[in-house]
Amino acid sequence: KDFEAFPSLLHLYLSKNRISRVSPGAFKSLPSLLTLDLGINELELIPQERLQGLSHLRLLNLSHNRLKDLDEFPNDLKSLQMLDLSYNQVTRIDKGIFKHLENLAELHIYGNWISSVAGDSFKPLKKLRLLDLSRNYLENLPLNAFRPLETQIRSLITEENPLHCGCEQQELWEWLRDHQKLVGITKTRCEHPPELRGMLFLELEPPRFCSAPLVLKLAIQDIQPFSVLVSWQSRNHSGLHGYRVAYHALDNLGPAGKDAVRGKFLDRAARSVKLVRLAPDTRYLICVLGLGNWGPPLSRQQTNISGEVLLGDPVPHLTDSQMSRCTEVKTLEGDEGLENLDRGRGSI
Repeated sequence: KDFEAFPSLLHLYLSKNRISRVSPGAFKSLPSLLTLDLGINELELIPQERLQGLSHLRLLNLSHNRLKDLDEFPNDLKSLQMLDLSYNQVTRIDKGIFKHLENLAELHIYGNWISSVAGDSFKPLKKLRLLDLSRNYLENLPLNAFRPLETQIRSLITEENPLHCGCEQQELWEWLRDHQKLVGITKTRCEHPPELRGMLFLELEPPRFCSAPLVLKLAIQDIQPFSVLVSWQSRNHSGLHGYRVAYHALDNLGPAGKDAVRGKFLDRAARSVKLVRLAPDTRYLICVLGLGNWGPPLSRQQTNISGEVLLGDPVPHLTDSQMSRCTEVKTLEGDEGLENLDRGRGSI
């Protein structure tokens, strides 16, 4: 009832007052309020009924308090455009907390103790332009929470988090590389492992922070005089665009002393392919290479060719690496007349 005499009040500043509790419905008599500043107080909780009645509120400052758990913000705050929760003791962002804040444009949550963010936490924020999650305890940045924002967000600030730069961050690296125009993300640095501490995350290439191979296993099956079946297993990776299966002969080389590299580009769902038109009783080097944003872009001519294609010199591509796996195989002896049996079976 403290504010019943001021129904037309537009701006209310209550910072630096050691306020530790807000009574239910404390602001219901202020329907025209645009600004509410409760910063630099001693609030540990602010249940949603404490903020009811503020249907025209545009700015809510709750920074520099002792908030630990955030309650769902009420539907009354649907006009809110700026929310400052910085420098509290919030440890996590749960799904549904911001679901009524449909007009929120700026969300400041920096300087908290946040170590986890639910995947759809920011999805309702269709007009969010700035999100500041810096100076928290996030070892893994919440990519699933960022994705729904990518069409409207302009500034995403994530610096000064103890980012663990490992294989689990490769998908994040891909996404950040594709959204480098976002103000703030280029300053994100690694904290772990020790050898990468202080390095800018986006300036690293995946092999620097992920030593696990993309292609885990490579097997050659159904070996015939003129064909072999190549199959492989790979690590789950959303940044993967597809595969390139490449091969060349190691024996029976022509006058130039080397065989042309041949192969085909396959989509990311492929896990096997049959190679035909091989020479009998010949050793071949066969490689499966993962294709993604981490490597040089392929030309349109290369990616549009169907069937067998010439891929150029085998060096340096046809070697084991974090993005490829190679093996040797020798075809069986056979008669030329048997070659027709291996043709035309969805192979290269």
